[in-house]
Amino acid sequence: MQTMDNITDIIVKTGFNCVRLPYSLDLYYNKNVMPEPLNALKANPELIDAIAMKPILGFHLAVQSLTGRGLTTSGRVNHCSKIFKKWTKKHKKLTCF
Repeated sequence: MQTMDNITDIIVKTGFNCVRLPYSLDLYYNKNVMPEPLNALKANPELIDAIAMKPILGFHLAVQSLTGRGLTTSGRVNHCSKIFKKWTKKHKKLTCF
């Protein structure tokens, strides 16, 4: 396991300038998206409290780490969960793909 900042440094040193970050709306609507957060986040304990409050905050911290080192990020909903399908019915302009 590596820290988020170490992974970001590797991306920068490799010469990339943009990172695509697909995410699920479950990060916003569901607090139980990570089965074992203490084990999964051993290398990044700063994420544990954020994710316990609201999982999307972990995504936000990842974006901050990347953009803080000059990387561009591109986020996109990339998960067709029941929540997303229900959300797209409410907001007719979006589609699930």
